Amino acid sequence: MKYTLSALLILFLSSCSWVEENIWGVPESKLEKTIVENVNNDIFQLEGSYKSEQGVDITSSEISFEVDGLSDTKGRFNAFTIELKGNPKKNQLSLNVSIQSNSIFTENETRDEHLLNEDFFNAETYPIIAFKSKDICAIDSSFIAKGKLSLVGVESKIQVPFNYLGSSTDAAGETIYIFEGKVEFDRTSHGMQEAPSVGNIVTLHFYTELKKQ
Repeated sequence: MKYTLSALLILFLSSCSWVEENIWGVPESKLEKTIVENVNNDIFQLEGSYKSEQGVDITSSEISFEVDGLSDTKGRFNAFTIELKGNPKKNQLSLNVSIQSNSIFTENETRDEHLLNEDFFNAETYPIIAFKSKDICAIDSSFIAKGKLSLVGVESKIQVPFNYLGSSTDAAGETIYIFEGKVEFDRTSHGMQEAPSVGNIVTLHFYTELKKQ
């Protein structure tokens, strides 16, 4: 049987993708999303401080990422805090996110160690990845948090789009407030260096169920 050059190339790339996925692994999500009971987009009526669940085996919140390149990378962070603060009287909201960089998990220990070294997250020197919003504005039915991202010692401006899905009641009978969002950015514009076979564009996904403190 004869193959054209294009067909051989497709077969080669397909086999590489299969080998990479089986060697490197792809982490499975631990999320257990709560069904939204009260659909509500009136985020500016939230008052006080709202925080995500804490701990290592979190099932109600998740921050995951994808990095495209010759070697696609997918993973998540296992230790983080998401906090929303609201002041309805002043029509003010702020969103703060703090991630422990050494909690990165890609389902492969060798790759995790490589991502923590000086070429990427440099976790020993910069243990925290932080986002602090200066302003949150509404656009149609969604929102954008405008603030600063602190990554590997570099602080730069970034905009994080997100949605407020509404509220619900968890298994303990407590009210939770549900948010999700996705942001895409160039990691080399935020302090990281170019690296062979690793793409520059990072897509970050987050889902969180917050409780009032």
